[in-house]
Amino acid sequence: FLLNPGPQSRRFVRLASAGVPEGFAEVLSPGPHLQLLKQWVKAVEEAPAATSGYAAASTTRVYVDRFKYYVRTPNGQLAAVRLKRASLQEALVSYPAALQALKTSKGSLNSEAELRNAIAALDPLVMPAP
Repeated sequence: FLLNPGPQSRRFVRLASAGVPEGFAEVLSPGPHLQLLKQWVKAVEEAPAATSGYAAASTTRVYVDRFKYYVRTPNGQLAAVRLKRASLQEALVSYPAALQALKTSKGSLNSEAELRNAIAALDPLVMPAP
């Protein structure tokens, strides 16, 4: 489904694969062979509350956004990835051309934008299995 239809639209797909939690994920890189998906997860965390200096300890609960990234391969399998080059290499081990291009590329994959750009660059090198 699309959120905010128009030039700034965001596309979401259902996660349906073994070992992946149920839900939806945003498509960050919509390539024909590789797709980068981002699942938004809300978590409740307890944090110490600001007190007036008395000995009574109190905590507050706050919602925190957590993200999980997945790469969808041409055969429909989802592989969890982190914002690290080694993680993406593990996900692409079945695709030697893309793996070799990733190993020879320079730069880091420490941000979402860098990971998205890497997936977009590697997409043409991944061919679906016959």
